[in-house]
Amino acid sequence: MVTALSPTPTTPKSTPTALSDKSTALSDKSTALSGESTAQNGESTAVSGEPTALSREQTALSHEQTALSQETALSQETAPSEQTAPGQGAAPGEAPASDSPARFIECCNIYRRRLDAIHLIKQINQLVKVVQKHRGLTMAVLAGDNLFEHERDSLQCQVDRRIAILEAFAAQSRDLLVPKERARIHNAWSTLKTDWQDDDVIDNFELHCHFVDQLLNLMTQLAKQLERPISDYLAGMTGAPGGGAGRVNNHLAFRQLGLLVFVCKQMPDMVELVAKIRGLATHAIVSGACDYLNDRKLRYLLQCTKAQNEKLRVQMGRMSESIKAHIASLPMIKTYDLKLMFLLNSVEQDVLGGGRISTDRRQLFELATQIINVYVDVIAEGLELLQLWQEHQLEDWLVAG
Repeated sequence: MVTALSPTPTTPKSTPTALSDKSTALSDKSTALSGESTAQNGESTAVSGEPTALSREQTALSHEQTALSQETALSQETAPSEQTAPGQGAAPGEAPASDSPARFIECCNIYRRRLDAIHLIKQINQLVKVVQKHRGLTMAVLAGDNLFEHERDSLQCQVDRRIAILEAFAAQSRDLLVPKERARIHNAWSTLKTDWQDDDVIDNFELHCHFVDQLLNLMTQLAKQLERPISDYLAGMTGAPGGGAGRVNNHLAFRQLGLLVFVCKQMPDMVELVAKIRGLATHAIVSGACDYLNDRKLRYLLQCTKAQNEKLRVQMGRMSESIKAHIASLPMIKTYDLKLMFLLNSVEQDVLGGGRISTDRRQLFELATQIINVYVDVIAEGLELLQLWQEHQLEDWLVAG
C-alpha cells in the first residue's frame, strides 16, 4: 500500500479591500521602521559588509507593497466593478468568471511549478549517479590503484558542472530548492573534493554516502509537489468535481503516487545499495583483502540489496500495462536480474570468501555500473512519463472547460 504525502494547500486570493488595508498597514510600518532606522544610524552592524536586519525588513516590506499593488491592479482588471472569486459569488443568472485572466494565471503557476519540480528531480538523479561513481573510483585510488585516477578526475569536473546547472535550475524555480539547501550541497561537495588524498578510505566513503543521502532526500521532498494529480487543483478552481470525476481523480492520484514512489524512492534506494557494494568491493579487490569492518558492511548491503530487489519485483507486478509500455527500460530490470545475482554471488563467495581474491577489479566495477545505468534509465523514463501526465491533465482541463 502506498502512503500519501501531505498535499500543498492552495492559498486563497485577497480581495481589493483587504489588499488596500494591508498595503496601508505596510506603509505605516515602513514609516515607523524608517524613523527607527534614523535613530539607530550610528550603530554598527554585527557582521561587516552584511545588511542589518532592519534594512532587510524594510526591503522586504517594499517588495511586498509592490506585489500588493500589482495584485490589486490585476484584481481590478479582472472585475472592475465588483470583485468575485473565479467560479464563486456570481450574481443570479450570470455565468461564473471561468475565463478570467487570474484563473489562467493560477493554472499556469500550478503547471510550471510541477514541471520545475520534475526538472530538478531529473538533474538530481543524474548528479547522484555521478557522485556514486566518483565515490567508487576514489576508494580504488585511495587503495593505491592509479588505473582509475584519470576517470576520477574527469568525474570530479562533471560533478562541478552538474551542481552549477542544478543551481541554475533552482534559481529559476523560486522556492522549490531554497538557498539553505543549495548551500548544503556546495558545502558537502567542497568538503569531499578538498584534500581528499589525505582521507581515510572509510571516512571518504561515509562522506560520499552522506552527500548522496542528502540528494536523495531532496528528490523525495520535490516529489511531494507531484503527489496529487494536477487535475485535482484545476478542478478545484471551478468548483468541486462530481462523483464520477472524483472517482477518476482518485484513480489518477493512486496511479501517480505509485509511480512517484517507484521512481523517486524505491529505485534510487536500489541504485545506492548497488553503488555502495561497487565501491567497497572494488576497494577490497585493490587492497587484496577485505578487513573486518568492510566485511560487515558488505554482508549487510548484500542482504539489503536482495530484499530491495524483491520489493521492486512486487511493485513492477502491480504496474498497469500502460505504464509498462511507456517505460521502455523496465523489462531490462528482469534481464539484468541474472547479472545482479552474479555480482552479488561474486562479492559474497570471492571478495568475502576469506581467501585470495580472483575477481578482476575493472570487470566487477563495470558490471555494477551496467546494472546501475539500467536502473537510472528507468528512473529517467518514469520522470518523463510523469511529465507527460501533467501535460495530458492540463489538456483535458482546457478541453473540458
